[in-house]
Amino acid sequence: MTNTEDIKDFYAYTKECLKRFSKIIQPTKEELEKIYIESFPFDEELKNKKLAVFDLDETLVHCITKNINKAQVQLTLTPMNSKIGINVRPFVKEALKEIMNNYVIIVYTASHQTYADEVLNYLDPKKEIFAYRLYRHNCIRVKMENEQIYVKDLRLFKNIDLKKIIIIDNSALSFAFHLENGIPILPYYDNKDDVELKTLVNYLNSIASVEDLREENKKFLKMEYFLKKAVNEQMDESEFHDESFNEGDSSYFSENNHNGILVLNPCRDDSLNNSVEHNYGSNDSAGKKQKNRNFQEQLFQSLEEFSHLFNKK
Repeated sequence: MTNTEDIKDFYAYTKECLKRFSKIIQPTKEELEKIYIESFPFDEELKNKKLAVFDLDETLVHCITKNINKAQVQLTLTPMNSKIGINVRPFVKEALKEIMNNYVIIVYTASHQTYADEVLNYLDPKKEIFAYRLYRHNCIRVKMENEQIYVKDLRLFKNIDLKKIIIIDNSALSFAFHLENGIPILPYYDNKDDVELKTLVNYLNSIASVEDLREENKKFLKMEYFLKKAVNEQMDESEFHDESFNEGDSSYFSENNHNGILVLNPCRDDSLNNSVEHNYGSNDSAGKKQKNRNFQEQLFQSLEEFSHLFNKK
């Protein structure tokens, strides 16, 4: 079960990420050349599989540096011999092992290597799951106003076609250069009832055989729509009735997995996710099951629901 306030917060956070996209400057050719990797040990596997790139913190685990005795797991970082705690997202190992049937899995984190390796060695001690690890020094460092962010530039995979890559991250800024490749996932902290990875497995399995993952991702997650809303561009009502806008597939929601959500999917409603109570506006009726509605009606209502939030001041 996912808390409604957590979902609202994530919508708002992702909106802010998207608003900042225009301020991110593309890396120079010289900067890209510094992070290029010509070949990988899993290149041969990619002839029959796609590549799933996972963020680490708030996607697979949550790190705790204070009151670590309350964490699920305590780890010691070497060589500094300092202790940290981590909470591990439910179903991590089960989900990743199932995803491995169709994808090569790697981790791409903005964290430092010493920390990341300690966590990954715990999650995957036999190195059976993660085929490769990428760290902060593999990211593009971007200055934005008074802060620096680390963007995970998928062009790092110099000889891997972007159509074969999907990236899962709780922050849309992390895949700012590749919006169409990104799956924004609800951040994880300590919710023992979290089932986001179950839903993610179903979604990734449903698109594994397509030629271009980006095209299917664009159809389903509608991130371009959210980008428009984030920069206050209003969609004409005719767009809701454009057949090309109704190609998203919600079939990956199984009857036995109502609680899982890829929260930025505008096709999500409570007939598919009946554990979440929506309170986005006085005209909101997404919480009522309407099994007889066709897909277009569901989509229109969901988009209307999201507009209440994105236009909220």
